[in-house]
Amino acid sequence: MKILRFAALGAVCAIVVGLLAGCSTEDGTSAQSADEHFALGFQELEDGMQNVDPDLPPWEWEVDASSAYEHFEDALDADPDHCGALLLASLSRLLVVITDPDLADILNDLFEDEWQQRGRSPLFWYLGMPDVRDALEIAKSLQERQRDDFPFSQLQEYIEDEVIPALNYVDANLTDFEDLDCEVELVIEIPEEERETITVVLDATDAYFAHAPLDVLQAVFEMTVAYNVDWADGQTLQELLEDDPDFLTLRPGNHLQAAFGELDDMVVHVNEACDELQSETGPQTFDLITESDGMYIVLDDMFGEGSVDSLRFYADMIDEALHEQAEIDLAELEPGAPAVVITLDVEEFFMDPLDPITDYLPELTWPNPDEPDVVRPIDFPDPTFSDVTPGMTNLAWEEIADWMDEE
Repeated sequence: MKILRFAALGAVCAIVVGLLAGCSTEDGTSAQSADEHFALGFQELEDGMQNVDPDLPPWEWEVDASSAYEHFEDALDADPDHCGALLLASLSRLLVVITDPDLADILNDLFEDEWQQRGRSPLFWYLGMPDVRDALEIAKSLQERQRDDFPFSQLQEYIEDEVIPALNYVDANLTDFEDLDCEVELVIEIPEEERETITVVLDATDAYFAHAPLDVLQAVFEMTVAYNVDWADGQTLQELLEDDPDFLTLRPGNHLQAAFGELDDMVVHVNEACDELQSETGPQTFDLITESDGMYIVLDDMFGEGSVDSLRFYADMIDEALHEQAEIDLAELEPGAPAVVITLDVEEFFMDPLDPITDYLPELTWPNPDEPDVVRPIDFPDPTFSDVTPGMTNLAWEEIADWMDEE
C-alpha cells in the first residue's frame, strides 16, 4: 500500500494527467486552448519537481513555479472550469510563496540560530509553532544575544502580502473544484520502481478533506498577524509593556475575526467531506481518500471503524466550542486543583479582541528590567478579560495562581 502525498511529486519523473470531468465548453476550442496551457504548465512543474531535495529549504529548490503558475492561469482564463488547472494552479501558487528568497531573508534574520539548532529550515520550523516551550526558548535566546530589535512585523507583512492571498486563492480554487464536482485521474510513473505506475483519482470528496486543514492554516496565519509584537533599540520588557504604545496592540485588518470565520468554515468542510464520502456509490479503489476500502488514505485504518461518524462528532465538538460558552471545572481536570469553574467564551475572544492586551495585565514589579514579578494578590484591571472569561474574579485567579505556585 502506498500513500500518495502531494509533496511526493518531486520524486516522480513522468506524470500523465487525464481529466475525467469539468472541462466543458460549447465549441471545444476553449478547452483545447486550456489543455495546451495546462500541458505547458505541467511540464514546467514536472521538470522542476524532479530535482527537489526535501532536505533543503524550499527556496533552494530548483522549481520554476512562477512560470508554471502563469501557464495554469492562462488555462483557467481559457476555461475557468478546467479541473486539472484548478488543482495545479493552487499547488504552483503555494510553491511560488515558499520558494521565495525574500521569505528566506526574513526568516533567517529572525530565527537563524533557532532553526539551525533544530536542523530544520526556518519555514517548516516556524510553521510548527506555536509551542510554549519553543516560544520561551526564543525569548531567552534573543535576550541572551542582546539583539537590538526583533522586527517580527517584517514576517507579518510578508504573510499579509503573499501568504494569506495565496491561501485565499487556493481556497477559491478548491471551492470551484467542489462546486463543479470535479474528478481528476492521475497516472504516475515512478522510474525508481521499475516504471511502476500508480493511478489515483482526485474528486470533490478529496477537495473537501483538503479544504478543512487549509481553513485551519488560514486561521493560524490570520492569528499570526493579529497583534504587534515588534521591539526595537534594545527595549526591555518593562519599557515595552509600560512605554511602547504599539506593543500588543491589534494590527489593522480584523485578522482575529477572519481567523474565526476560517475555523467556522473548517467545521462546514469536514461535514461536507463526510457527506460527499458517504454519498459515493462507484468504485473507490483508486480514490485518494476512502472510508473503508482503497489503496491510499483509508479513514477507517487511520481513525478506526466508523471514522466518518467520529469526524462528524469532533466537528460538532469544535462547532460547539466556537459558538457556545464552555465551563472548565479545574477540580475535575486535576486532583488538588481549586474549586474554580472558568467560563470561556471563544467567540468573544475572536470577535471582540482585547486591544491592547497590556491594558488587561495585572500590576507588575521589576526587580530587574527583564524579569517582572506579579504583585500579589493578583489584581487584573478586568478579571473577565472583556467577557472572554465572564464571571471570573481576581479572587478566583488568585486561587489558581496559588495552586500553580504549589505545583
